[in-house]
Amino acid sequence: MKALEATKNIIMTVFKYIVGTTFGAMIVVSFLQVLFRYVLHNSLTWSEELARYLFVWSAFLGAAIAYDAARHVEMDLVTSMLKPGMKKIFRIISYIVIAIFLYYVIQYGFQIVVKTMTQPSPALRIPMGYVYLAIPIGAIGMALVLINNILEDLTGSRKEEE
Repeated sequence: MKALEATKNIIMTVFKYIVGTTFGAMIVVSFLQVLFRYVLHNSLTWSEELARYLFVWSAFLGAAIAYDAARHVEMDLVTSMLKPGMKKIFRIISYIVIAIFLYYVIQYGFQIVVKTMTQPSPALRIPMGYVYLAIPIGAIGMALVLINNILEDLTGSRKEEE
């Protein structure tokens, strides 16, 4: 249990560094594009594509970070009116639904990665599989958080949200 939580924490820390780096690089590339286009009157052909791909990576890894920090979108109107026993049942149902969803995202995400490894991107000419790899990697991060949450619920070590 503690090993899984430690592993999850390490992976989330790595995700945070990657998201910070990709988001920072996206800002720099976008700024350079504006500078080149409007000041130097010579547009960069690859900057929009690179910024878009960096955003994709930021979004999918950021989703795992948000899920870990319990900052994901949650509708608690119904659950706030439930008794504690029903909340637990509702949480178990949500875990099952999330697990099924993540299973398919990971499975089909890797299939897309494999199929697009031979397709080069238009401007950068990198394999599109590297762009799509963000999808299963982010979903694996979310699955790791989900497994950790389930184990915390089973052992009673999960802190209840206010």
